[in-house]
Amino acid sequence: MPLWRSNATKPLSLVLILLLQSGCSSFGEGLMRGLMKQDEEDTRQCYVRGPGYDGIEQMIEKTSASGPKPDGDMKVLMVHGIGTHQPGYSTRLAENLAQELKLDVVEHVPKVISLRLNVPQDSFKENVERGLMRGKLGDSNGTVTVHSYRSKDGSRGMTFYELTWSEITDPDKDIIKYDDSGAYSFRRAGLNNDLKLFVNSHLPDPLIYLGDAQGNIQAAVSQTLCWMFTRDYAQIPKQTDQACIFENYPPDEVKNDSYAFISHSLGSRILTDTMQSVTADMAKREKQKSASKYVSQWLDALKQETLTIFMLSNQLPLLQLGRGVPEVTNQFTDYCTAEGTKKKQRVFARSNIIAFSDPNDILSWSVPPGYEDSYMDSRMCPVLVNVIINIAEVKKLLGVELAAAGEAHTDYDNDERVIKLIARGMSEDKADPVIKERCQWMEVR
Repeated sequence: MPLWRSNATKPLSLVLILLLQSGCSSFGEGLMRGLMKQDEEDTRQCYVRGPGYDGIEQMIEKTSASGPKPDGDMKVLMVHGIGTHQPGYSTRLAENLAQELKLDVVEHVPKVISLRLNVPQDSFKENVERGLMRGKLGDSNGTVTVHSYRSKDGSRGMTFYELTWSEITDPDKDIIKYDDSGAYSFRRAGLNNDLKLFVNSHLPDPLIYLGDAQGNIQAAVSQTLCWMFTRDYAQIPKQTDQACIFENYPPDEVKNDSYAFISHSLGSRILTDTMQSVTADMAKREKQKSASKYVSQWLDALKQETLTIFMLSNQLPLLQLGRGVPEVTNQFTDYCTAEGTKKKQRVFARSNIIAFSDPNDILSWSVPPGYEDSYMDSRMCPVLVNVIINIAEVKKLLGVELAAAGEAHTDYDNDERVIKLIARGMSEDKADPVIKERCQWMEVR
């Protein structure tokens, strides 16, 4: 009896599905693509639900000679997600964006900031006691790689900051490193060994982050924000490991520059947690009237800033499970509208949360409407946009619909529509023609 008519069909399908879902076996992905018929027409869906928002192109325009911030710069921060990453992991994303924005000149050698764990002594002690931080002040705490992209005439630019925090969690994985050794791996089937290596590299990170490493990782993000918010590209040394302290600098760069943030998977939770921590800290300092001469200036400057966070393969809802909510929620109207009774107490003017998710990405979740009100700090003035988009094509194999989950999880940074939605945003007049043609926009007002 032919294979496709026998009971072997089901096991074969399951094996192929496992190959497809693993995302870690190039052989499996290649085999799957070879077996599945490729359609000529691109039928992948793209659905945007939320209010309009500016992309990086519009932010660059604000910092041009004729814009409202003529002496400023466009700064972008990338924060990675699960798995071990090395500096340079975001090169494809950065160069795709630069090409889209016609920024085709880059510095030959990037600048490197070797981060050190640096928080106030009392905060460090408190967080260690609460099980939210570990190690000692001054420990190595991640790496920031900084690239400067410019147009040929030098009139437009983007400074791209890439945070690599893997070194914080890698030592924790030593406890299961034996499982990757030859003493165990040779006992597994080849495919299962590939799957296990993937799990051992990626699964521990959310568990470690929700333990006593989260304070260290958030401190790495905070230090990166300090470098972004206090210096322009020319002021950053070629290599340095010195700490950055917000209160030592006036907020001149913040007033002049525009900012966007990009995260992937767990990075979305890390970045959001850090922003909410900064929000709570700023609100606390406003009440305390801190002695630093620049604190009140920082508070006033940040209240005028709009933050835009592009979350690729978003995981906010999953990583909210079992956690408490911020101190201030469900008060958007009070803090964030012109008529709001607490508008003077907000921390940011607006935080655009652009959450990208592929329905076939098994490690991503779209954000339910109302999440930003119930689970995000109202003083951030969060505004949600959901982008539900097929990154991987859906194909049929042996009568079963399948999509390459590895591609669905990792290839956001190489999808033309994603790059254009980041580069030019979503609006009636400024959205890219490709987005207008291939994406459905359900505007929320």
